[in-house]
Amino acid sequence: MLSSFHSTLLSRTALPAASLEAESDGRAALADTLAGGAEAVEAGLVRRERSAALGSALEALDEPSRQMVLLRHFGQMTFKEIAEVFSCPIGTVLAKVHRAMKVLRATLETDDESQ
Repeated sequence: MLSSFHSTLLSRTALPAASLEAESDGRAALADTLAGGAEAVEAGLVRRERSAALGSALEALDEPSRQMVLLRHFGQMTFKEIAEVFSCPIGTVLAKVHRAMKVLRATLETDDESQ
């Protein structure tokens, strides 16, 4: 598990980065709306829905897997660095991130099919 220090580090770096990215998506959607009319509005809405679906899918993951995915993809850490943070073998990190990404893909594909 994550130490208190590493949990704080995650909450102050990777998680705000994900929030900033979502905020940036919102600004990009607004710019699209102003620039392109109805098609841009639809694209912005789709982007917002996908972002919300991703957030929900991430919340459904177990805590260590979610943190590892966030560190890897939003914190841009290497697998080796993540293994050091979690004090576990690199193979464990690779497996957890792989399984989590598989779950995220399946969840998002299911959401796309139901719409």
